[in-house]
Amino acid sequence: MSFRVPTPDVSVVDLTFRTLKDTSIEEIDAALNVLRQQGAIRFVVAGHSMGANMAIGYAATHQGVDAVMALGPGQTVESQSFVDHLGGSVQEAKARVAAAEGDNPARLQDMHLGRVFSIEVSPRIYLSYFDPAGLANMPQTAKRIAIPFLWTVGSRDKNMLDRGPAYAFDLAQPNRLSRYQVVDADHMGTPEASRGVVLQWLSGVFQNTPQTN
Repeated sequence: MSFRVPTPDVSVVDLTFRTLKDTSIEEIDAALNVLRQQGAIRFVVAGHSMGANMAIGYAATHQGVDAVMALGPGQTVESQSFVDHLGGSVQEAKARVAAAEGDNPARLQDMHLGRVFSIEVSPRIYLSYFDPAGLANMPQTAKRIAIPFLWTVGSRDKNMLDRGPAYAFDLAQPNRLSRYQVVDADHMGTPEASRGVVLQWLSGVFQNTPQTN
């Protein structure tokens, strides 16, 4: 068994917020199409931090994905903490979009690892990341996941660790191959600390599920 692992630099991890989240979807589509052309027959989407939101959202809304991995998920856009810190900016962005000013740059608030800071971004783009009704809302998108689902969280990633599997992982549709795993790492170190878990899990997934493509 061998793996091809394209790592497109999708906009979801671009803190300059120059493009819509939909562009990230298109970039993932393009990467998977290249793999198909190269002869790949099984497909897994994965991401770290906000990229985990994107991976879950993609798997929830697209066919032809065999499994999804969320390695150290990050933004909890529906949480009370985000609402307290960013809710005002979300409402401002919505008001600007309603006033046909959605493409005009504005100063709005972002939050990363508990730190709140100001960014310049178009309101329309801002909402594509932080609207609780959008793809970044993991508890909502996880409900649509039926394929094997791996979720890893660092033992020192207090924000996500304290939420536990009930936050979003348990909301996915039951699958005997899905797995929630705590690894010895902080938030940023979770992907590296998950390497062994990922390889073991993927081997089990591919040995126990038929291909979907």
